[in-house]
Amino acid sequence: MYELRGDTWTRQWRGSGGILGRRGRRAAAEQSVATAESPHLAG
Repeated sequence: MYELRGDTWTRQWRGSGGILGRRGRRAAAEQSVATAESPHLAG
């Protein structure tokens, strides 16, 4: 559903309306790191 490629994933996820607004950047960054460490949680 989302590409797990750091910024690419963050951009697509944010652009998809996952989390928009002030919390978007922070949450996206945390999710990106968490997903990178645990790919099986990306489902």
